[in-house]
Amino acid sequence: MDYFSANFLLIFAVAVLVITLRARSKNKGKQVLPGKQIAIVGQELEAPLGVETPLVCLLDDGQKFGDGFQEKTAPALPHNDLCQCQFRKVVLRNYDIFSQTPAPESPRSSDLGRLKRAEARYYKYMLITHHREAGEEVRKTYADLARRVNVAPAFSDAVKKHLSLS
Repeated sequence: MDYFSANFLLIFAVAVLVITLRARSKNKGKQVLPGKQIAIVGQELEAPLGVETPLVCLLDDGQKFGDGFQEKTAPALPHNDLCQCQFRKVVLRNYDIFSQTPAPESPRSSDLGRLKRAEARYYKYMLITHHREAGEEVRKTYADLARRVNVAPAFSDAVKKHLSLS
């Protein structure tokens, strides 16, 4: 067989063209077009961080609800008479989820003042750990979680002092 004959090269080129066109037609509807964005919309429960916040509010704080999240339906508010929880709209876009750099978090308000994200998480865990309604299992779990959060020793001492005085 002569690989450099005109007939062979013509048949080979037609075969490559047919294979390429079939592959493109199969993938036509599967690709996300540039500029088209995918978003998950839901609600996030936000409880005030403070010594007087009920345990149920602290446990639900930060949970996201909606069709694209694990929890589909949000709880009815208020949880009880002391509940001051609110829902905040959450929109997660594909470029936020898959980007290598995390989005900057806004400071969280509490009875200790404005806290960074890690500080707010540590304070929430310590509030749950020292809450009068928390059971022994809950206390152990959240005390372990609090130990894993990386915060400055001065902040940790301030939280412990604040909780012991209250």
